Amino acid sequence: MDKSGPKHMNSKVTRSQFENLVAHLIKRTIDPCKKAIKDADVKLADINEVIL
Repeated sequence: MDKSGPKHMNSKVTRSQFENLVAHLIKRTIDPCKKAIKDADVKLADINEVIL
């Protein structure tokens, strides 16, 4: 985005490329998720699904 507004781009990426692009974001969520599970006093085995 610049002063004239947002820019739109259409591009295809492979799953591998996507995973590489978001890996650092996923890694940042690990510790907060672990803390939330610990704070909720829940075991991983008790979690059946994750809704994003």
